[in-house]
Amino acid sequence: MYSYSEISFSYPIARGSPTLILLVISPLLLGDEISYLNNIGALILICGIFFLIFSEGNYKKINFKGLGLSLMVASTIVVYTLVDAKGARLSESAISYGIYMFAIEGITFNIAYVLFFKDKKIPFQFILKEKYKILLASILVTFAYLPILYAFTKVNVPSVAALREISILFTSIYGVYFLKEKFGLIKVISAALVVVGCIIIRIAAG
Repeated sequence: MYSYSEISFSYPIARGSPTLILLVISPLLLGDEISYLNNIGALILICGIFFLIFSEGNYKKINFKGLGLSLMVASTIVVYTLVDAKGARLSESAISYGIYMFAIEGITFNIAYVLFFKDKKIPFQFILKEKYKILLASILVTFAYLPILYAFTKVNVPSVAALREISILFTSIYGVYFLKEKFGLIKVISAALVVVGCIIIRIAAG
């Protein structure tokens, strides 16, 4: 995704779109109750994404490849969010569910890597050299997601997903200051609308 578009373009679409999709799907699949304020937030979020898609100007300048890949990532996020929300709610403990989930994912992805990426094996020396960074990243990922699983058991899924998307603003800033991407007025407005929409959806949860 990031190979074909700037992070300030692709990330807000990939992370903002799932909140919108979940507003429609979660009441049908999970029985979540969605309020009027949720819908207002969704409309603002749609506007933000729409502005971002046309941030380069007219229709001919739209980065369709980057847009398509971003929407594919968004679809993946929707699927795993629904699965994890259902799993956390059915489990007696969301934390236990999360620990088992990460363990199974680790085994599954390692097997898949060995089977399908034989020509791209990571040298063992690299793993030894970077073992502390790898361990730290693993711990941070685990403890960043466990509270989200717990939140799924307390409020509707779109509200939890929306709260996570505040990262859109920080990622856009990262793209500008660290990756030296162009960040014109339209992108500023787009990122702001996406964040505001997500905040309103979160507030609607009460």
